[in-house]
Amino acid sequence: MLEPVTPVELDKLLTGDTPVAVCFSATWCGACRQTTPTLETASERFGKGEVLFAVLDVDAPGGREACRRYQVRNLPTVIVFRDQSIAGRRVGVQSLMQLTNWINVHLLAHGEATALPEE
Repeated sequence: MLEPVTPVELDKLLTGDTPVAVCFSATWCGACRQTTPTLETASERFGKGEVLFAVLDVDAPGGREACRRYQVRNLPTVIVFRDQSIAGRRVGVQSLMQLTNWINVHLLAHGEATALPEE
């Protein structure tokens, strides 16, 4: 499930052991609106607790500071965090296959189970 988070909530998520995929987004961003359903489907493909999926509204309080902190310059930007560090980042609209394959790369690097995209 794709969870909306604040920067404070994101910081708490990052302290856990589970990888976190965060989409930096805005309501006015057309490409972000295209990305949301893809992220929701991807979140359903991964096992519960395998990857946490979140969306951070850059226009919400603290959103701009979060963008500066994680060097987000374009929307949508999806960042995968592992062990409280950035493991990877993708900018722009991604297909479901591109997104799940990209996240799988970060999971496989740590020997974890992965989601298989449906064709």
